[in-house]
Amino acid sequence: MMWKRYISGTILLTFLFVFLVGVINYIIDPYYIFHSNFLKVNEYINERYNKIEYLKNAHNKYDSYIFGSSRASCLINEDFEKYIKNSHFYNMTMSVATLSEEDKILRYMIDNRYNIKNIILSVDIDINLHYAFHNNDYLRYNHYLITKENPILFYYRYLSAFSYKVMWDKIKVNLGKKEKTPHAFYDLENSGRFFFKTEEEKIAKDPIGYIKSLKELNINKVSRTIILKEEIFKQNMNAFRDIVSLCKKHNINLIVLIPPHNYNIMNKMDIKSYFTLLKEMAKIYPFWNFSGYNKVTENNRYFYESTHFRPLVSPWIAQRIFENRGVEGFGEYVNSKNIENYLKKKEEEIKKEEKKWL
Repeated sequence: MMWKRYISGTILLTFLFVFLVGVINYIIDPYYIFHSNFLKVNEYINERYNKIEYLKNAHNKYDSYIFGSSRASCLINEDFEKYIKNSHFYNMTMSVATLSEEDKILRYMIDNRYNIKNIILSVDIDINLHYAFHNNDYLRYNHYLITKENPILFYYRYLSAFSYKVMWDKIKVNLGKKEKTPHAFYDLENSGRFFFKTEEEKIAKDPIGYIKSLKELNINKVSRTIILKEEIFKQNMNAFRDIVSLCKKHNINLIVLIPPHNYNIMNKMDIKSYFTLLKEMAKIYPFWNFSGYNKVTENNRYFYESTHFRPLVSPWIAQRIFENRGVEGFGEYVNSKNIENYLKKKEEEIKKEEKKWL
């Protein structure tokens, strides 16, 4: 009967191991799913889950939303509330968010009778060429209400995960052994934004040294390696079309913008892919383009790194959209009528600017 005891022992040890992993995941809560709060400071937060979970009971506090990737967190809610009277924005910024995801989230909100009067939709020139619907990593799994997944399976995924590096990073942050990331300064239950406090402190102490310390702000060469993936791009453009249709159907004021991308990102953009994005977007709905080469995107003082612009740029974006004035050459209105001439102008600008790094 030794084999029976062996099997029973193996099953028991397996169960104990799985149980222990579950307890550790619940206590450390590396992606802030269970809100155990045993460790007070978060290193990483699954925004897709937490924002939907928060808004289930709090959506009546808001009537307007800012949709976009982590870059959208640098758009300050109050800058838009200033121009849209009596509006109250919640920022739906989510790491590497795509139009395909935002389409499903907006549809969920409408189906659940959220009061939505205004949407600011921030569309990235790089992310929407490469990603469609994120549901393949713990940091970016969408809420089960969005995917229609069984909630038991959703929570089991996080209880059974073995993300030891993420766990250890959170422990080190709480022990003061690791620098706090922006997710440590998340305002989930108010504005929806997170803040680059650590980076701002470094910039305040030594702005020039900060820029010099970041390799990605000092590449200064043209590579053109960011190329659209056709099927993914098609999915995102279909999602964009659906977002526009939903807003028209439900009388939602939609403002679309492409946020500023540091020139080092622009230097990586395949120009044909970039122009394809602009052209397809213009066919569907007018937008404000703050990307490309301009006085903001070519100044590293306005960026934390090549990905995120600093919030001091946010009022300039709002001013351009609502007053059509501000920093010269920063922000251009694009629609189906002017797109062809606009692309010709941009082509000349790009040829001129890229000579600096070729």
